[in-house]
Amino acid sequence: MAQQLYRVTGKHGAVVRDGPETSSALVGTVPVLEVVKALEATTNSKGVERVKVEGATMVGWVSRRLLEKADAKQSKDLKIAVEWKDGDTLLKRLAVEAEPGATINDVKLSLEAMTRVPAARQVLVKNDVELQDHEGVAASTLVMREEKAKPRPDLQTVRGGDALAAFLPPPAKVVEEEAEPLHLRSHGTLCGGSFTTRKRTPFYAARHLNAKAPPVAAAPSDDEKPIVEEARHGPKAAATPVEARAAAVEVDAAPSDDDDDIDEPIVEEVDRPRCQVPPPPPPTQKPIVVDVTAPKAPVTTQDVRAAGGPPPQKAVWNSKDTWEERDVTAWAVERFAELLQEEVCQVSPAINLKFRDVLRVVGDAQVVVFQRRTRYLFDFSELEIAWAAESVEGRPLFNGRCIIRDAASGAAAADLELETAFAPATAEEKAVNDFLRRRGEGLNVRASVGAVLERFEAEFVRLSGEGVALAVKFPKSKRLAKR
Repeated sequence: MAQQLYRVTGKHGAVVRDGPETSSALVGTVPVLEVVKALEATTNSKGVERVKVEGATMVGWVSRRLLEKADAKQSKDLKIAVEWKDGDTLLKRLAVEAEPGATINDVKLSLEAMTRVPAARQVLVKNDVELQDHEGVAASTLVMREEKAKPRPDLQTVRGGDALAAFLPPPAKVVEEEAEPLHLRSHGTLCGGSFTTRKRTPFYAARHLNAKAPPVAAAPSDDEKPIVEEARHGPKAAATPVEARAAAVEVDAAPSDDDDDIDEPIVEEVDRPRCQVPPPPPPTQKPIVVDVTAPKAPVTTQDVRAAGGPPPQKAVWNSKDTWEERDVTAWAVERFAELLQEEVCQVSPAINLKFRDVLRVVGDAQVVVFQRRTRYLFDFSELEIAWAAESVEGRPLFNGRCIIRDAASGAAAADLELETAFAPATAEEKAVNDFLRRRGEGLNVRASVGAVLERFEAEFVRLSGEGVALAVKFPKSKRLAKR
């Protein structure tokens, strides 16, 4: 093949071997987004297309599916490899595509969509120097660290999470003086209350309940005296403004002939028994509503595989076709365990080996949309498997455990590494131990696990868009362990 430039697009780079066969010696790993030169191409005995490439530090054979042409159009954008670290621990390698003139803040926004870490808590470092948001992007390799949230003084740590400040001592109570109730007269009726008016007239008089003596009534003016007289002896021909206001208000009761002091009707009315404002009705208790609907059934592996719809597409926010991944690790672990438990290996004419369960998985699985292409990637770096030896009639003989490493996308049976501490003591146990440790072609544990990997990957790449959405919502797997 003609020499062309390719870019490594594998999530963890590309494994380089000294020959086209996957069983050949390991040379090293080309980092993600590194540009390499293709020297020749061939197909190995497994039918896998392999390419001999020349990188900056090594020459060897890699898988063709991990390469992408680095044409002139793509080279206009800056490819940035970001290592997400927690201290000295590498959490994940990410690939970000930035346009010319992009800033560090633009890179943080892309990383926020990929990692769910807010841009305000991201710290991008190059050569142990923190980069500022306004700086332009000039480096092709960066390190991202997450700033830990600062402790809040109003939160208190309790079992299961943080409790709010309701658990803290209450603030000092401020004692306020109780307002003395005022009694106002309006339209001939006295009512209790704690309000008053800014403008007081003879017909809006008020006094305090706890006053030792009633207020002294002001002496009526010369203009007001005839009003009282006319109320008893008849109307006058002309009325003053005060008289007009008095005529508009209904008096509680007409003064009798026995009144001793008819010149102070307001003070007299204030001293009468007062009605109290009725207390508010007790609050009505809201009915307790109990949700009797049946709980929604959790998502199963069959639901994910049976979902229809078009293939996965990029999200609305991904207008620049940057790296976008959806985590489906929980579903992938459970489905792989189901397929592995269905596998039965024949050790000898009298002994079968069954995989009882997958006890622990270290790895992840994602559906990636990048540059209008959809990739299905999984990497189970470590699988702890429990097996059982049985007779051909199904009679259990003995049990054991083993660890499988390097089970990933495109991996063949020869790429798998097996570790076991099983010590045989009988002839049957020795036959099983040889079956576990056997390499190469033929019947062995690596070939059986490799066949399960092929069936799982075939199902994985057929997931529809709705199936991927259900896989993202899949319940957390108890088999999944941290790296």
